[in-house]
Amino acid sequence: ASHFTKDALSTHLPTPRRPFYMMASWQRIRDISKLSMAFRSKSDTFFSCLYNELYGLAGSRLYASQTAKLKYKTILLGKGSASSTFRRTFAADATPPEIKPLPIISGPVGWKSLALLMLTGGGVVAYYDYEKQRRKQAVVELPSAGVAAIGGPFELVNQDGKKFGSNDLLGSFALLYFGFTHCPDICPDELIKISEVVDNVEKNIEEKLQLVFISIDPERDTVPQVRSYVKEFHPRMIGLTGPKAATDAAAKAYRVYFTKANETETDYLVDHSIISYLIDPEGKFIKFYGKNTEEPEMTSSVCDLIKQHKARGGK
Repeated sequence: ASHFTKDALSTHLPTPRRPFYMMASWQRIRDISKLSMAFRSKSDTFFSCLYNELYGLAGSRLYASQTAKLKYKTILLGKGSASSTFRRTFAADATPPEIKPLPIISGPVGWKSLALLMLTGGGVVAYYDYEKQRRKQAVVELPSAGVAAIGGPFELVNQDGKKFGSNDLLGSFALLYFGFTHCPDICPDELIKISEVVDNVEKNIEEKLQLVFISIDPERDTVPQVRSYVKEFHPRMIGLTGPKAATDAAAKAYRVYFTKANETETDYLVDHSIISYLIDPEGKFIKFYGKNTEEPEMTSSVCDLIKQHKARGGK
C-alpha cells in the first residue's frame, strides 16, 4: 500500500469526526470509483476501508452500505472484478433496487368469518326455539291420569260483611286468587291480569266468570280493607276474608303456601304461592295458572277449557 499515504486517503475518505452519511453523495461515490480504477492492484486494502465505513453507518445509508457489503464479499471470494462491479453499482445512471411492498395481513375477523358467525348464531337460536316449542307441545299432549286433589268447601265473609262459601260459586265458572291487600306489587299485577282475562273471556265466548280474591292475611285484611281493595281492580270482584282458621283452611284446600316474611314490630310481608285457579260450575278444580302465564295465553286457555267442558255436557 505504498501508493496510499495517510494524507492521500484523508482527501477521499471521511474523517471520524464527520460521519460518512453526512458527506456521501452520488458525485462523491463516483470520485471514489475513479480512485479505485487508478489503484486496482491495491483494491483489497481500499475496499476493506470503504466497507468498514459504509457498513458501520448502515442505518443512515442502507442502500450504500448493503451494496458495499456485497462488493466486499465479492473481493473475499475472488469472483469477478470488484472495481467494475462497484462502478456499475454506483454509476450516475444506476437503477435503485426494487422495493417490494409488504404483504397485507388481514385481521382476525373478516367479512366471511363474520357472516359465518351470524349464520351459525341464527341457526342455534332457531333450533333452540324449535326445541322449546316441541317440548312444550309434548308436555301439553301428555295424557291425564286424573283430576288433581285441589279445592274444597270453605266458609268466609265477603266485602259486605256477609257469609260467603264455596257453594255460592256453584253454577258458573270462577277464577280464584289468594293474596293479601298489603302486597306491594305481585298481587296487584296478578289481579289486574285475571281481571282482563275475565273481560276478554266474556267478550270472546260470552261467558261470565266470577272473580274471587281470598285473603291469607286476615289479621290486617278486615272487611272494610278488603272492600276498598277489590273495587280498585274489577266491579264484579268478590273479596273474602274471615277468621284466621277459616282462611287457613281455604288456603290449605287449594294447596296454597304462605308464611310471614321481613317481619318487624309494625309491619310484615307475606310470602305466598302466586297461582290463579279455574273452577267449573260444579265447584271442581279445572286448571291453575302461575305468574309466568301471560294474559293472552291465559285467556285462550280458559276459553278452550270452557268450550271443552260444555262439549262434554257440562253446564
